[in-house]
Amino acid sequence: MDSGLKNQNKCLRTTYHPDNYPDDCLLLIYEKLETKHDRDSFGLTCHNFLDIQSSSRKHLRVCSLINFHATNSLVLNMLNRFKNLESLSLIRCRGLSDSGLANLLLYGSTLQSLNLSYCSRVTDIRLSYVASGCPFLSAVNLNKCSSITNHGLQILAESCKSLKLVHLNGCSRVTDCGIRCLYQNRRQLTTLSFQGVSHTLASLEDKLCSFDSRGVFDFVSGGALKYFSFSSYIREIGLGVGSKLKILDLKMCGDLVDDATILKIAKGCPLLQEWNLSYCYKIAISGWNTIGLYCQNLKIVHVHRCVKLGDKGLLAVGYGCECLSVIYMTNCYQITPSGIFLLRRHRRDVEIKEEESTSL
Repeated sequence: MDSGLKNQNKCLRTTYHPDNYPDDCLLLIYEKLETKHDRDSFGLTCHNFLDIQSSSRKHLRVCSLINFHATNSLVLNMLNRFKNLESLSLIRCRGLSDSGLANLLLYGSTLQSLNLSYCSRVTDIRLSYVASGCPFLSAVNLNKCSSITNHGLQILAESCKSLKLVHLNGCSRVTDCGIRCLYQNRRQLTTLSFQGVSHTLASLEDKLCSFDSRGVFDFVSGGALKYFSFSSYIREIGLGVGSKLKILDLKMCGDLVDDATILKIAKGCPLLQEWNLSYCYKIAISGWNTIGLYCQNLKIVHVHRCVKLGDKGLLAVGYGCECLSVIYMTNCYQITPSGIFLLRRHRRDVEIKEEESTSL
């Protein structure tokens, strides 16, 4: 081959070598790639391309398997490689120690979502690293982190000013003091889960955490709570502290809910939009008349196995609740086809679903 042509080819190879392009140009090229295959191929081209690919990654999930346990060094290497993460999941990484989460002090500045569920060695000290290193954290999952206490939640609430979503299922050492601290410091909190199933619009349940009546009173009366499922504190709702409640779940509270209770709640919760009264077998005609009279914002009602609900009660709710759109109903043996016909005739906008909804 002619020596001049060889020199020209050599010059071309040198000019178009990846190392000659600045990182911002390579990043623009990477962002134009549409498929995962193309992006993976980009990272395999050379070390420089791989660095660009790593710095562009926003989400990372590390999950310990049966024969594999994520170590502190592995987490450190991943955080060192993927420096602009917005979401990090470390589910079941039980081997993480203080030094493992301490790495977030260096690499957590862009993190917005962190999942530490089933990381049994996570303590208040380790949570303090999260709070200090992740100032923009808005969502944190601490399910089954049984060593977390109220003190850890306080540190988290005071440091993470953007916190909106918190999962605390199985955190048996958390009491109402910790929950109150979360709420008082982070008024924009929109999701709080104690069962592993999140009810949005500021929900609260008492399945696995311990509370006293003062904690419940403060939280409900604060004004942000929209969902409530506390069978032990029904009477507090009727005292006016639930004036902002929009969803009320009293399923399986048959021993506690009678006509008098219905009257207090209906008057005390004027904004109620969804009410689950399934298995509340004590509610008679007086209670259903009360709902039709006072619950003018009610859109959805669940009445499965409300054995005292008959045609008159059904019509009282259907005719009285002007915003009503759905009735979930099964096994209400006193309701006849005639009652259903009359309701559908006069309220064609109300759908009767003969099924038990599992969404609440």
